[in-house]
Amino acid sequence: MSKSTLNSSPPSADQAHDTPPPILDEGLIKHFLENQSKQLELQALEAKFREKQMEQDHAIAVQSLHIQNQNEDRLGKNKLVSQKQQYYFWGVIVVTFFVVLTITICLNKESVALEILKVVVPAILSAIGSYFYGVSQGEKKGKKSKYESYEEIEPEE
Repeated sequence: MSKSTLNSSPPSADQAHDTPPPILDEGLIKHFLENQSKQLELQALEAKFREKQMEQDHAIAVQSLHIQNQNEDRLGKNKLVSQKQQYYFWGVIVVTFFVVLTITICLNKESVALEILKVVVPAILSAIGSYFYGVSQGEKKGKKSKYESYEEIEPEE
């Protein structure tokens, strides 16, 4: 073996007991304590930063929930308006149908009224049947409401 290999080998147990511990002078201890205090200050700043970030995230989440609730309210109102318009539409059709039937009966045209009823009644029955068939198929597939509501959580102080 070469001399460099012999010199770089780890010290044996006897040699470790013979070597004195490293000398800790006052300057080295002060430097170590300064580093420790700076590290503690840095950790405190990081903790404040994380706390501030959490507060901001919470505020954003509360605002997001508030906006989401407003959107859900708006969607509910739009759906209600749409339903009202649909009811008005069907109401106008039904009223028109009855007005036409009444006019034909008043003009002694009962045969025309019967022909209209022969066409319209099966159409209405098939439409109602188709509607309920579609509803039952939707329930079988497990379709649920597209929108869920959330409760707003107030921050604890």
